[in-house]
Amino acid sequence: DFTLDIPNDDMLWLLKASITPHRARQMGIGYSEYYRRIILPIYKDGKLVYFQARKLHDDQDIKYINPSVDRSAIGYWVIPEGADKSRIIVTEDILSAIRVGYHVPAMSALGTKLSIPLANQLSEYKHVTTWLDPDEAGIQGARDMRKLIGLTTPTSNIATDKDPKDYCDEDIAYYLSRR
Repeated sequence: DFTLDIPNDDMLWLLKASITPHRARQMGIGYSEYYRRIILPIYKDGKLVYFQARKLHDDQDIKYINPSVDRSAIGYWVIPEGADKSRIIVTEDILSAIRVGYHVPAMSALGTKLSIPLANQLSEYKHVTTWLDPDEAGIQGARDMRKLIGLTTPTSNIATDKDPKDYCDEDIAYYLSRR
């Protein structure tokens, strides 16, 4: 029950984050008619390892449906072609990683907690910047991530009034240039 053809009404959720139907297809983002949810898949070496099924309608209770698997080593990585390992941005959600990943390497931690395996993968970069949501959980999560990553790698933080996915490309580039 997965298709890359996302109904127009449900596509609006992606369009709010400036993710077009073409970009959604490129990223493998699809739709489940049974669940009436956008499906955000995560692949590793061409194999599906995880997904998030995102709530779209008011009559749905749970924001994300996720498989019950060990996701300690699973993040959503967006590495632009030709990017080096000088810097990576850690975001809270997949759409933010996609949007920031237009500009620089980005990784969604799929929440506000960072596992040791993901921290080890991030330590391959010369600098790690956190850019999480501006709510209390995001602010604390960013602190905790920098504390963990900072043991081996220089870190910094971008703090904004909105989630990274809610900014236009020009604003994202501006915030990236300041940190």
